[in-house]
Amino acid sequence: MTYWLLPFTFQLVLQSIVVALLSLPFWRKPSFREGILVVQWRDWFDDRWRFSTCVAYVMGAGRDDIDRGATWFHEVNVHVKQYEDMAVLSTIIAGAIYAFVPWQVSLVVWATGGPLWILPSYLTALRFRKAGKKLGWKPWETMYRMSEPERSAYAQEEIFVRNGGGR
Repeated sequence: MTYWLLPFTFQLVLQSIVVALLSLPFWRKPSFREGILVVQWRDWFDDRWRFSTCVAYVMGAGRDDIDRGATWFHEVNVHVKQYEDMAVLSTIIAGAIYAFVPWQVSLVVWATGGPLWILPSYLTALRFRKAGKKLGWKPWETMYRMSEPERSAYAQEEIFVRNGGGR
């Protein structure tokens, strides 16, 4: 979490509360680290969802990944920054259109900034479904792994680990 950006990314705090409440059945052992709610997947969910996941300021991971430096870098230093960028952009756009549209439209633009603005990239990742099928991935795995936010995060993580991070 970038604290000085908080006035421009406050909608992520609100989204995080919603995400934490909706995902409550899937996690245990919550803790806070650098302003991020970190949760460990319950065993039954960890067996079904093999990925660490970050939405807004909530990060969930399995028992094997929760303390890995590379996981923290991937989820927090990449995904949270992506969400913060989208939240700042939505704040700027909402402010710019406020004078021209009903205030409710401006509020919706502001409130949805962050993870919701990245969702379309998961749908467009289906253009890689042939490659995913060759790799033995299910369609939802292809959507997840081949989306632009994930490919960017994996590329940045590789550079981080290659340079000695993640230990």
